[in-house]
Amino acid sequence: MNWLNHRWSKRQARGLEGSIRKWEGIVAGTKQDEGQDNCPLCKMYNPSMSLAPCASCPIALVAEDSVCESTPYDDFCAATTIPTKQDAARAELRFLRRVLKAGTP
Repeated sequence: MNWLNHRWSKRQARGLEGSIRKWEGIVAGTKQDEGQDNCPLCKMYNPSMSLAPCASCPIALVAEDSVCESTPYDDFCAATTIPTKQDAARAELRFLRRVLKAGTP
């Protein structure tokens, strides 16, 4: 993970804040993950939902990956039990908050 040298634009910060709200809802049990279909960052940075790199997406920049496979989201998708999925959702929420904080002056 590359946590250095990032300062989020207003657009990037807005996308991260939207993703944080999504995952707060998932952790609270009021929302469900629908992958790219309800990811504010995916909608902003990869609207065609292609496998092409998500240029300028804060997650792609920090993870140095074109998709979210090297983030806690990958663990969430792989989880097979409810407790494991809940743990992974909390980890994803913590990760997103950390990404936002890392790029906010």
